[in-house]
Amino acid sequence: MSRRVLRALCCDCNTTNTAICQASFVHNENIFLDKVFLVWYPVPRGGEKLNNRIRLLRKTLNLTAESFGSRIGIVRSAVSNIEAGNRQPTNQLITSICREFKVNEQWLRAGEGEMFLPTDPDAEIAEFVGSVLSDARPSFRKKLIRALADLPEEGWEAIEAFARKLAEINED
Repeated sequence: MSRRVLRALCCDCNTTNTAICQASFVHNENIFLDKVFLVWYPVPRGGEKLNNRIRLLRKTLNLTAESFGSRIGIVRSAVSNIEAGNRQPTNQLITSICREFKVNEQWLRAGEGEMFLPTDPDAEIAEFVGSVLSDARPSFRKKLIRALADLPEEGWEAIEAFARKLAEINED
């Protein structure tokens, strides 16, 4: 009987927990338990390997091999070869994966700890604003952020009142 790893992905905070099970479950059986999404992943004997963790990460992010690869600068076939264990990722590629997807490097390299790094909401906002403003192309997002930056205090109060009104409508 092969071992399987249970990954619990919390729908609220996007953290994962891992437990090993010796029971015989159907591959990729999806179970929903109160705000937690559980998936059984088969684990080869000898433990989870780096290539399997990369595949698990990509599937957790719901990305195709092509879209995953394009975000870290490699082609689809390279992703497939890494996931199949035919090719080992370089240290530079591991660093790129961790930076791009905010992955815990210790988890990716050794399977220890949580899959994703803890996130700071203020840092996420700063990163989003920075990425929008660094794009050379004009966009609605960039125009909106620039307009909000120039907004006087009374404007913020008006936006807050409008948002509260929308929230009331949605409660009805």
